[in-house]
Amino acid sequence: MNSSIDNAVLRFQDLVRDGECEDGIVRLTVNPDIVPCQFERGACMEAEYGGRVAHFVTNDPVRATTKIGFLIDAVLDNPAKRSAACAIMNVVSAFFCTARRVRACPKECHVPCLEALSREYCGKTVFLSGDRKIPGLIHATRESADILFINGEGLINEAPTPNPGRKIIFIGPSVSGTATLNCSERWCPHGSG
Repeated sequence: MNSSIDNAVLRFQDLVRDGECEDGIVRLTVNPDIVPCQFERGACMEAEYGGRVAHFVTNDPVRATTKIGFLIDAVLDNPAKRSAACAIMNVVSAFFCTARRVRACPKECHVPCLEALSREYCGKTVFLSGDRKIPGLIHATRESADILFINGEGLINEAPTPNPGRKIIFIGPSVSGTATLNCSERWCPHGSG
């Protein structure tokens, strides 16, 4: 069970039922030409719905044509299903204009993004899911870090658990729908919509 995704899916169900779009078709493909966010690694799964496109970077990409209703009462019991669910939430949230920055920024924005992140969290210990390192920041273990950054990989593989005194920040475009639906803090200043 992943409480962040499960909670987002519950809110998402209300959104699509209110919008009466359960039968809407979402196309999931993989785009090898996309340069992903610097805080993510894997294949870029693209979700397309209603003329909008959103990304989810994962090692478990899904290629399918499905209905939005796939998420209603879905059992998300493996990373591939959770990846597909997150991609669908990203694109439908973008369609309803509730989530922004659902695609990676251009590569030329990587340096300014990293510099701003380093300034913002200077002096804090951090952990980025997927055991990646953020240059310029002090890294600690998942259990001891002041700030836990959750990217798409961390979202589908590790359920972020709140600890008193520790901040959880979702990072990158892959987590846009889930973070927005959960009203969670997110870092993605240069991503595109």
